[in-house]
Amino acid sequence: MIDHLRTMFKHWVPFGWPYGFGSQTHDAKSPKQMSRRTSRSFRNTIFFLLLISVLTWQLIASQKDLSNLPYLRQTDDHSGPRVAIVVFITKPQTYMHLSLQNKDRYARLHGYDLFVDYESTSSRGTTWLKFDMVERVIKANQHDWVWYLDFDTLITNTSVSLTNLISKNLENVTMPNDIDLLVTDDW
Repeated sequence: MIDHLRTMFKHWVPFGWPYGFGSQTHDAKSPKQMSRRTSRSFRNTIFFLLLISVLTWQLIASQKDLSNLPYLRQTDDHSGPRVAIVVFITKPQTYMHLSLQNKDRYARLHGYDLFVDYESTSSRGTTWLKFDMVERVIKANQHDWVWYLDFDTLITNTSVSLTNLISKNLENVTMPNDIDLLVTDDW
């Protein structure tokens, strides 16, 4: 079994890493040869880690003000309307991490609350679960607006604020406090 694992992982071991299953650590004919190979692979590993560290430092140093990076900037100013982004996951997908990370970054960037639900207590079918979730957020009465997104969507332009879109759409309305639902065209 061990020989099978060594053969399988032989090419995955970086720079002949001395602690892996690669054949590099098991071919030595004497302890002196093994010591030379181990020190050579150790030097290669140190060089690789040093190179990655320098490149990372240069990338960070090139950013004069890190708060300008869109995924790091957060606003805690809740002087405007409170917005809740609601997402319901019906079944795990391969892109689950990407979808949640995208929505989380957008919510943090603009100071919105993100609600993600994997399960539901509803006795109704899966189609109705999203309505139950939105209803729970509305009944909590802590948000002015609720934005439901299907799980398989991505927010591509994160610089556009939802509160700006809401206020822009309510500018030409004679009684904006009477508006409870905003609908957009998908196409």
